[in-house]
Amino acid sequence: MFKQKTNMFRGVENKVLKASEITMKNLVEDVKRYCPVDSGELKNSISLTSNSDKISLTVDAPHAEAVEYGTKNVKAQPFVRPAIKMNENKIKKEFEDIL
Repeated sequence: MFKQKTNMFRGVENKVLKASEITMKNLVEDVKRYCPVDSGELKNSISLTSNSDKISLTVDAPHAEAVEYGTKNVKAQPFVRPAIKMNENKIKKEFEDIL
């Protein structure tokens, strides 16, 4: 019986990882779509990294935070937060469907 439960949880874990991959790939596409482009450095620094237990959206450009939130002298041009907001319902639905 314990083995059956372990297999059941492993199946759920695999589904959660798959749903995470799908939703994060969609999120990365939307972050790139909303990203303002000057030299292209910011947009090119947006990536998805994953390992066996974690999937991360990364924006490595040194000026990413200044663009997202603005500075005292430069108006904010949010691109990550709008993409997350746009994907909230899709993400919820993806996880509701597997659970």
